[in-house]
Amino acid sequence: MLQDENVREPEKDISWERYDFVNIDVKGRTKRKLMLIKKKTAAKEMFSYFRSQLESFTQHQFSANWQINKLNSLKRCLLT
Repeated sequence: MLQDENVREPEKDISWERYDFVNIDVKGRTKRKLMLIKKKTAAKEMFSYFRSQLESFTQHQFSANWQINKLNSLKRCLLT
């Protein structure tokens, strides 16, 4: 039996992992620690998270490339 293409299957939960900051108590003090968090959510939620991360990553990547190019240029000028 053929399914109608417009009818969506119920979203299945998938397991995935991400790094996130977690507050932990150490000797009476609260510290933030970067930890690997396991999640089980719908695929839609996982892709929404990744899309939000990509927005800031493009600016970060551009800045990192610009900085390394400037550093290499300065090092070349110092050597001559």
